[in-house]
Amino acid sequence: NDGLYAATDIGMYYTDADLYPIHGWIKISEGLPATFITDIDVNICRGKVRIATFGRGIWEADLQPSYNNFEHEITSNTTWGANRDIIANTIIKAGNTLTINNGAVINVAKGKRIIIEKGARLIVNGATITNLCGEMWGGIEVRGDINLSQYISGAQGVLDILNNSTIENARFAVHTSEHDINNNYIWGTFGGIVRVRDSHFKNNYHGIDFGPYQNFNPLLFFEVKL
Repeated sequence: NDGLYAATDIGMYYTDADLYPIHGWIKISEGLPATFITDIDVNICRGKVRIATFGRGIWEADLQPSYNNFEHEITSNTTWGANRDIIANTIIKAGNTLTINNGAVINVAKGKRIIIEKGARLIVNGATITNLCGEMWGGIEVRGDINLSQYISGAQGVLDILNNSTIENARFAVHTSEHDINNNYIWGTFGGIVRVRDSHFKNNYHGIDFGPYQNFNPLLFFEVKL
């Protein structure tokens, strides 16, 4: 969201793309003594911003909500072939594929997820998805529709993990449904497709979480008029 912190001789200020047109810069250093600020550290993993001052110690505050809660959307077919850090929920939108390959290591911040919408696909091909800053990440969420067949193209999210890939250090490595912020599944969103071949799940609180779903062939159901 283009969040920006600024340290000045009269305090600490913040703005972003939503705030600036209406409010400009907002002061976030209430309680901070009048002193020179010599350094800033924005710690995404901990959700904190820290500042060092001249002669008055080190101070800490929570990151601003808009900076800490934005989401990144994949809206076209995309390939990640190099290491990267992910600090926001990454949502693969319907109709698009994200491919992670070429030995890339993807480091995901605490609690953040990679979300595969119905009709979207994630391919992890010889790559690793792990945690950032030593904190457990949220895992991969493969959304589906319990009322639709997995044989119908675009009805379910699809996750393919293959060729010596690794998913590690997640609270739930893979969910096969949509979940709320408390990790409770949302009924009716089961049916996400997960295919794993020659790969590894390491040091996750939970591996793959399957909800109740029974696939069916939609061609076997037809209308009979009497």
